[in-house]
Amino acid sequence: MDDKVGIFVNLQALIDFDNIKAVFYRNEEIGHLGSKHSITNHKKFYEDCNFVLQCDRKGNNEFLTTSAGVKLCSTDFINNVKPYVEKHGFTVKDNGISTDVDTLVSKGVGISCVNIGSGYFYPHTDREVINIKDVGRTYALVFDIVDNFAYTRFKHKYKPKIITHDTSKNTPSKPSNNKSKARQGSFPFLVAAKGLHNEELKGMYEIVIPKVIETDHICPNCSKPVFIEVDTNRLKCYKCNKNMELVFPDWHERMVVTFEEGDRKKEYVYSWMYNAWVEYSNAVFMTENKLNTWVSKELYEEDKKKRSKKT
Repeated sequence: MDDKVGIFVNLQALIDFDNIKAVFYRNEEIGHLGSKHSITNHKKFYEDCNFVLQCDRKGNNEFLTTSAGVKLCSTDFINNVKPYVEKHGFTVKDNGISTDVDTLVSKGVGISCVNIGSGYFYPHTDREVINIKDVGRTYALVFDIVDNFAYTRFKHKYKPKIITHDTSKNTPSKPSNNKSKARQGSFPFLVAAKGLHNEELKGMYEIVIPKVIETDHICPNCSKPVFIEVDTNRLKCYKCNKNMELVFPDWHERMVVTFEEGDRKKEYVYSWMYNAWVEYSNAVFMTENKLNTWVSKELYEEDKKKRSKKT
């Protein structure tokens, strides 16, 4: 369903409206290759567009206005469409990870974009499911926004944030066991990670502080260290002000983040499947449907029980 729902929404909208364009990108999962090619080589395609609605988000209630740290749309756009967003049971949020519309915005498409929860769950796994009713709600929201604002241009210019980071107190840690280790940092402030239905993910965490973590990865352009942006869990070089275009999931599989404070020392790995962190000593490296991810032992055991009951 990731992202056949988006394909359905596009096709249905083309039937219902004669004042829209639709675009179908390839290879979003390995670096937004289709959208990069499109905005780089066919920018004129977007010149008569007033806004962009993308339907490629798991879950059933998020109207994402930020993706990978990129603000996707103007406040004016949010204020205008918010009544319809709430009418259909969606919530405006700014916690998107990474997808095609942030490529459009960061490369100067010049108009407001969003990504909308589309009614599919557990993407990238063999447990992926779809809720047809939720897909209907997604399309109803798209229909209302196009029906009411198709001829209103919502301009938006991306302004990258300049983030500084004091590396004077950081010391590099050596890779061990063929795993690339992030550099040592101050002890993190953690909160319990939540799942799709706001349930607590046992043994999984969100890092609140620090906001950036220096790594052993080196930027190929300037040979400076690359950082993890904790809010978006992407790699970035602040010297070049560029996101590192690494093949998904890449660093998520191999990097161990180390935090030290006095005698305390803990290591964490990142689970892209749950968008959360897990303590390395409590982590299981799981391969599912030819994709690799880290999960906590608690979630791994729960999943095993569910599978055994089904069989």
